[in-house]
Amino acid sequence: MEPGTPVPLASSSTLVRSFEVQAGRADGDNVGTVYIGDVTVDKDSKQLFRLKPSGAGWWALIPLGVMVDLAAYFIDADTATDGVSIHYIPVDGPV
Repeated sequence: MEPGTPVPLASSSTLVRSFEVQAGRADGDNVGTVYIGDVTVDKDSKQLFRLKPSGAGWWALIPLGVMVDLAAYFIDADTATDGVSIHYIPVDGPV
């Protein structure tokens, strides 16, 4: 991920009931902060939420009967090698 370039949480439409985004790479904690927002998210100026480096998480609780598309949410990061894990309940999953 190139800092300053928004990256979608999903590469194609992925409808979900709820989701969690947790900071961290597969090989350990991030070095810098990761930012969540829409397609205009920017590490320097526009964010919905910030995830600190050491495994911080953000859980999106969505009202019953409503669904959201993971492809509409984006991340940006201070450090190119930082990333996130995403856990979600798909629309066709358990309620």
